Amino acid sequence: NTHITHPERINTFIAVLALAYIWAVKMGEWIVEKLKSIPIKKHGRRAAAIFRIGLDQLRRKLLNDSYLEHEILLLSCT
Repeated sequence: NTHITHPERINTFIAVLALAYIWAVKMGEWIVEKLKSIPIKKHGRRAAAIFRIGLDQLRRKLLNDSYLEHEILLLSCT
């Protein structure tokens, strides 16, 4: 229950969430591909999800007032 009474606001909210998810996944894929690999734990699964790696990177950039040139270019390619 969102308590939002205007349907267009719900559509906008979902669209923003979708873009944020895609941005984090693309950023995580780029980091894993170009910079580092994800270690595999003893049970065979990765230590971190690609989404989580991308989200952490974006969060660090946004909280530290860093310039997001590469991240914006990565998003523009999707």
